[in-house]
Amino acid sequence: MSRAAGYRVEDGETARWWIGAPKIRSYDIVMKSKDSEDSEWIGVDVGVADPTRHGRLPTGEDHFTRGKAAAMMVHRKKCAYGRLLHTYALRKTVDHKAAGLEVAGGMGTKAAELINTISAEAKDNKVRLKLADWSWSAQSFSAHWLVRLSFTINKLTALGVHHGVRQAMAASAGNN
Repeated sequence: MSRAAGYRVEDGETARWWIGAPKIRSYDIVMKSKDSEDSEWIGVDVGVADPTRHGRLPTGEDHFTRGKAAAMMVHRKKCAYGRLLHTYALRKTVDHKAAGLEVAGGMGTKAAELINTISAEAKDNKVRLKLADWSWSAQSFSAHWLVRLSFTINKLTALGVHHGVRQAMAASAGNN
């Protein structure tokens, strides 16, 4: 999405951002505006939260509200990033952006802000959807990418459930 909007994007897996700890992966991608070499890198750290997971509800709450699981994930990611900053030095200045999405389609405010920022960059760069990307449910840049995010999250969740069912069946068959 960022690359399509006109950002310069590097894969966080290979960026080697931490001095003394090149294998630490704290960003999924890093991006910066192509307009200026002086612009700051934005390190995007995306997580998908499942609000139905047991043991994640704060004490005294009966259920998650929309975006709560994503907000909790973002908080954990921010704390982990803060610990890294106290332990290692960065090679370049990076604005860490943790974004939490939820399996059921909710998203935290930070994820919504990030998507809005990327969509604004696409608008500034006059990015248009390709005809092949346009559909009745995705008639704009942001709508198209929200559909793709939703589909990817649901696909990977379904594959994870499928894998778990197969593992359980194999374990059950081995116990008979």
